[in-house]
Amino acid sequence: MMQPEVLYYQFDDIKIDLRAGRVLREGLPVSLEPKAFDLLVLLTSRSGELVTRQEVLERVWSGIYVTDNAVARVVAQLRRALGDSARGARY
Repeated sequence: MMQPEVLYYQFDDIKIDLRAGRVLREGLPVSLEPKAFDLLVLLTSRSGELVTRQEVLERVWSGIYVTDNAVARVVAQLRRALGDSARGARY
């Protein structure tokens, strides 16, 4: 039996439209760079599961070498876009 195609993910006031490649927060578009969008989709698709740093690098950066700062910058961008922070993390 085929799995149904996932068209979007939704949590709290965030909607990730996979077909359009965009994120809405409270119905308004959120500006994200492509790597941040890819990371958000990966983490959302694995909600409740541990996603290792290695898996993030393989899936989002496709074997391209990046520094820890680059990963941290994308995570920080996602936190800001979602109205989250490292200190009071909801996600």
